[in-house]
Amino acid sequence: YGGNSLKSDFGGHSNFHHANVDLFWSKGFGICSQADGYADGYYDNFLWMSSDAEYGSGQMCSGGAKTIVRNNTIWTPTGKVTECGKSLAEWQAGGNDVGTRALPYPDDATVLDIVRKTLRL
Repeated sequence: YGGNSLKSDFGGHSNFHHANVDLFWSKGFGICSQADGYADGYYDNFLWMSSDAEYGSGQMCSGGAKTIVRNNTIWTPTGKVTECGKSLAEWQAGGNDVGTRALPYPDDATVLDIVRKTLRL
């Protein structure tokens, strides 16, 4: 188990993490504050989190450096995650993180199928 799949700190910026299968992480991303126009992005990923929790840390929730998040599939023990201090459903109701789904852990065959398709095996 690791901390964050996407790591962007110590002044890092414009880091885009997409189209990945991120397994056995505590969070999808851990980032630092960004300057306007230099947002980080986490999208089109499959993420297996070790617990129900906020699925990113350090996320910019508004402004010109708002973190780009969308279309992720997040698996947790019960399928409950938060984002920017709100439940995923509440956050999405404001037009944020469109297309992201939070679900309970799938069976191993489902994960292996996704890995094979992602790696084109």
